[in-house]
Amino acid sequence: MGYAFGGEGNPSLGVPPGASVEYEAELNSFEKAKEPWEMDQEEKVEQGKTCKDKGTQFLKAEKYKLAVKQYKKIIDLLEFDAGLDDEKKAERHKVLLAGHLNLSMVYLKLKDNASALEHASKAVTMDSTNVKAYFRRGQAHLNIGDALVAQKDFQSCLDLEPSNKAAQQQLSVCVQQIKAHRQKEKQLYGGMFEKFAKQDMVKDKDEPKTITTEVLSDETTEVC
Repeated sequence: MGYAFGGEGNPSLGVPPGASVEYEAELNSFEKAKEPWEMDQEEKVEQGKTCKDKGTQFLKAEKYKLAVKQYKKIIDLLEFDAGLDDEKKAERHKVLLAGHLNLSMVYLKLKDNASALEHASKAVTMDSTNVKAYFRRGQAHLNIGDALVAQKDFQSCLDLEPSNKAAQQQLSVCVQQIKAHRQKEKQLYGGMFEKFAKQDMVKDKDEPKTITTEVLSDETTEVC
């Protein structure tokens, strides 16, 4: 339902200005998409590429939950690579890696840090030289308050790409958070130790001193 022709209407169709128009569509035929188990391995790779493209469109449109569905389909399709030749295995690896990387990014946007961490870690396992994988895993760790572990991931980014400014900035954030945390711990535990020391001093002052002497028997003082 909508104002399809605005203030002008459409005289040729008999639609007056500002009229509400209701459209009726008729589906003549459709073809049901194949289920993953109905596809051979090469078809799965091609379908994975299609899902990646659709997911990216949804991501750009900020339709994150729809993007997640498409990227998850990639994982379902390409988790195993049985029966592929070397060329197709390389394609499958590339698309599957993109699926994990993009899922980690979308989950970060959705504030689902646990899922972002999971998929970024899988991306690191697939490609230990992937800067994006380390960076997104570092972001997830930082978001859940684990700056010490996040620091290692951002440092890995810089080991691979020393000029990465985003990683440099995040590493600086980690260092600041770690310092603040340690300072807070120092104040907390320092105050506790001081309190306990004062309590011990008061206790020692209040308790009477007793002197005990011990008489050793001849048996215990014998030289063997």
